[in-house]
Amino acid sequence: MPRRNEDDPEGIRLQLGKETEDRFISVATRLGHIVKDASNDYDDEHNHWDRLIQIDGEILKVEIKGGVVKMIEGELSVLHERRSKHGNAGWTWHSDANILAGEEIDAKFIVANMAHLKAKLIEHFDEDAPHQLHPHKGIGAKHYVKYRRAGNLDSFIWVPLSEIEHEIWEDNDLHKRVQEKRKIGSKTFKIAETKEEMVTRIRRQFRLGA
Repeated sequence: MPRRNEDDPEGIRLQLGKETEDRFISVATRLGHIVKDASNDYDDEHNHWDRLIQIDGEILKVEIKGGVVKMIEGELSVLHERRSKHGNAGWTWHSDANILAGEEIDAKFIVANMAHLKAKLIEHFDEDAPHQLHPHKGIGAKHYVKYRRAGNLDSFIWVPLSEIEHEIWEDNDLHKRVQEKRKIGSKTFKIAETKEEMVTRIRRQFRLGA
């Protein structure tokens, strides 16, 4: 389960993480898999897996994440974190999960073999290479370049999805429902908020201070 941390005092990322997990559970269940809420805070934070899933009778640990699948160099790619901002091994490197479920868009998940992710990280992550600043929204980013984001010490690389064993799990009906809900929410904000209220909300979302 997602958990609040010091970088998310208002629980925004916590809520987004929960919504991503809920969508994954819905998609996996519709595909006939059994998902169990077997993780705890220790597994989530230190062992980097969120749920147990039964696929064809086999029980697997799954790490569920949003924001780790993007188009890089014209190809769908997966982010692999080698080292976290605290200097610890990153979520890919230190995960006990068997599979990663990375949400590309609402209710569309790239389900990848975690062992393959780690192998690519070992093969391509150069500990001695200098970091480059990650481009905003990944625009112009390159595969296998060691990046950090501004104000963040996480170290990571992008690996093309074509080099990783994976499946695509999606639910188009759920995607449409989520998109419609977002549109309604956006209209509600426009109607209900004053300009000052909107600015305050956006500042809080990006932790810029009210």
